[in-house]
Amino acid sequence: GFDYVFTSFGGATSYSGPSALRVLKSACGQMPHNMLYADSAPECYLMDKLRGTGYLPFTMLSHDGKYAHFAEHIQKYGRAAAPLGTDGLPVKYLMFDGTRLFPDGEALDKFWTARQASGAARAALYYNTDNLHIGTHVPGEDRGPDDASAYRLRLSAMLAEISGFLEAVDRSGRSAMVIFVPEHGAALSGSRIQAKDVREIPLPAITTLPTAVKFIGRGYRRENGGPQVIERPSSLMALSWLISESIRNDPFGPGARRQKD
Repeated sequence: GFDYVFTSFGGATSYSGPSALRVLKSACGQMPHNMLYADSAPECYLMDKLRGTGYLPFTMLSHDGKYAHFAEHIQKYGRAAAPLGTDGLPVKYLMFDGTRLFPDGEALDKFWTARQASGAARAALYYNTDNLHIGTHVPGEDRGPDDASAYRLRLSAMLAEISGFLEAVDRSGRSAMVIFVPEHGAALSGSRIQAKDVREIPLPAITTLPTAVKFIGRGYRRENGGPQVIERPSSLMALSWLISESIRNDPFGPGARRQKD
């Protein structure tokens, strides 16, 4: 259901915090790790650039954002908006450290309610979910091993809930650009270099991510009924460029043109 699919997308990191900051500083490409936790040039910050073009920024999480100071860091170093609260959301999973995790569908619905109530002409959401993270488990059950079958069940649930949210956006009549970037692979299988579940070394099997972009809107013109697949190596700079081009050349307006590979 996506319009662009990147099959050789390099995320560069195997941890959640740096991954989030790389997305939020994507306009400056793959910067060294230490530069993620320092001030960057003004043009690096994705949300600041969107603010400057009239978008009201939102942040929503499927978790409380406390682990490894996640919520603090994305605001301080990535200039994301303060996360909307998770009060009232039901608990769906527990993370490896016992942190409560909330359903993606209900977390996104909470954002959508806030977005609709804001009255803003345009809005931008940074959403982060931990519901596929290693060690995630159902309350009342042991953490257990991260095997493929358990991961598949959580993945199916997440994709179904996100699909439901995208359908709600479509029904609203609004136009939207949705960018889906995994943080990193789950290391469900090991190798000679690194054991299963270990991500200390950001091997290509962990950092090569299935990344995709979808346009929602009545005026968007899809070609050949399927996604444009980008197989050559790419990274966050490609997504930053695609966002910029979509702002400069309205993909939903008369005479809209599709960006080519």
